[in-house]
Amino acid sequence: MRNLLFLHAHPDDEALLTAGTMARAQSLGHRVHLVVATDGSAGLTSSHFSHDLASHRSAELAQSGQILGVTSVTELGYPDSGLLGQHNADGGFAGFDPAVIATRLTELIEDLQIDTLIGYDPAGGYGHPDHLQVHKVARAVHALTSIHLF
Repeated sequence: MRNLLFLHAHPDDEALLTAGTMARAQSLGHRVHLVVATDGSAGLTSSHFSHDLASHRSAELAQSGQILGVTSVTELGYPDSGLLGQHNADGGFAGFDPAVIATRLTELIEDLQIDTLIGYDPAGGYGHPDHLQVHKVARAVHALTSIHLF
């Protein structure tokens, strides 16, 4: 049995990108942990949710974790860098030092006894600044630990 950590940039990325893999791993008896780096506050929204998008997306993330049967859901709470082409490089997740984030994440990995980390490819899937940052953070975590990286 493996202890898997799926690292995503935004709430909803787990549903869009790895939900099937997480559900399958869980059904095979692996422990599946989900970590989301940003609060998702700069995503697309209707005017109905624009005043409190981050808390709405957090609630959706918790529900997604329940449906997928993951062992734990952790939100790191970094500010969302915004949409591709409109990102906030100064205050968003993409502007933080990946080594600092990796150190923080390594503590969680040790606490949860994670042996496998699943992140994004070098292009972040499609080049979104927060997805690129997740890739950098995952590589930095891999350099600090002996866990498998995918």
